[in-house]
Amino acid sequence: MFTLYVLPFLVVALAMLLGFCRAQHHERESLREELEQLQATIRQREKERDSALQELFLRFSEDGKLSREKSQFQAKLAEYEKYAALTQLALGAAHEINNPLLGILSHLELELRSNNASRLRGGSR
Repeated sequence: MFTLYVLPFLVVALAMLLGFCRAQHHERESLREELEQLQATIRQREKERDSALQELFLRFSEDGKLSREKSQFQAKLAEYEKYAALTQLALGAAHEINNPLLGILSHLELELRSNNASRLRGGSR
């Protein structure tokens, strides 16, 4: 007789326990799905991070290469400017030397013409 009174309570308790188990199972499945989504998001973000790091590395290496090329071009430019200054100096010196020489050469030619003309005049008489 005691079991007749306790049996409905046991059935209700068992039904409640079964309901809690189903709710926990549903909650676990929901959490498992959420965990899988989060793990997929993490993998995607890791791929994006790796891609960004690779691009950053490429940009840094390209920047270093461009910096080295710039330094080389600046060195060449400085050397060319030095040669241009030396050329200007040499041209200036040549010009300064050439001016008096042209004057001397002109006077010598006039003197030669004058002597040749005198000889021709003196020799034809």
